[in-house]
Amino acid sequence: MARGAVPMEFPERNAVRQHSDEVKLEAMPLDVHCVHQEGVEFRAALMEAFKVLLQNQSGTVRARWKTEDEIPHLLSTSPSTKDTVFVCEDFHGATFNLLRSRNFKIVGPECITGQQNVLHMDGDNSTNPPLFNTLLQGIVVCFSGFTVKQMKNMQEKILLMGGSTSGSLRPSVTHLVAKSVNTEKYLAATGAGMKIMQSSWVDTMWKQSLLGNYAGRDEVLELEEETHALPYLQGLTIFICPDLNKKTGGSYQGLVEKGGATLATNIRDKAITHYVCKNSPLDDALDGVPCVQITWLLECARARLCQKWAPYLILPTRAVEVPSLPSRASWSRPTSGNRKRTLSPPSSSHSAFVVKRAITTPKTISG
Repeated sequence: MARGAVPMEFPERNAVRQHSDEVKLEAMPLDVHCVHQEGVEFRAALMEAFKVLLQNQSGTVRARWKTEDEIPHLLSTSPSTKDTVFVCEDFHGATFNLLRSRNFKIVGPECITGQQNVLHMDGDNSTNPPLFNTLLQGIVVCFSGFTVKQMKNMQEKILLMGGSTSGSLRPSVTHLVAKSVNTEKYLAATGAGMKIMQSSWVDTMWKQSLLGNYAGRDEVLELEEETHALPYLQGLTIFICPDLNKKTGGSYQGLVEKGGATLATNIRDKAITHYVCKNSPLDDALDGVPCVQITWLLECARARLCQKWAPYLILPTRAVEVPSLPSRASWSRPTSGNRKRTLSPPSSSHSAFVVKRAITTPKTISG
């Protein structure tokens, strides 16, 4: 062909090539192996999943029943990790760990019998962890205030239930699991309208998944979200002005305890995060700790969310005047025959000055 010439098109050849590609795709069906693990109490869920696979078996899916003893021989044939799926009842044990170490796609029986089609998930199996069920399908979780070990434990359960996690508070996040309301992530999540949960929510959803409660998934989610919502004052330590409790018979104390906060009885307790007063700040309050109006506590209880306390801060209403002392005294030279000494008045530069107490807003704890 001469340089610069346009190659000729042959529709027949293109059609043959396209048909050949389709044959190659059809020639690589997805092998799904239901593994009955020894030492595991047999459940009907695995047999039900196998029946569903047989009923829907086609040129793209081939169902196989395997015992645990047959797995080593199967792996010796070097099956493709891309075209092989294993269905396991128990996500523990030697066989499960072996399959996981080889980056095979592993799912639970409920992933086959449920409404979600998980056999053709996109992505590399090395980045797709084993999927036990789809109870948290579509849920994106972010964490705040936990240790790395605690987050890793919760993250593993969330991924096994089909959910996903995020290290930052992105718009795609649906739930924030927090340890305290005194974090930047909490305040941002409340402003975005996200659901804010305790860590117990993750454990409870995992127990629900083990019970196989998938039919009423939305109802289960709604119930557990309400039950395990983070209390609106969780992680705070609050001191209430004694005069307020006397006038209300201790009703404000009940709001603090119901909100999950700790009620401080010593005004100098270093654990205090907030002072709640009526109109004026407390003289013995710790520096740097916000003194807020009682309306802040009432608004938190009404909304069942911790409100930003900056709009409710109580600032000092008057300055405290402290007279200054002269820095030095001047003595007059003694006159002849009279050694009387006189003390001159302080100079104008040492006039009285005003000391004002600065009220600062504490920094929120990030994490």
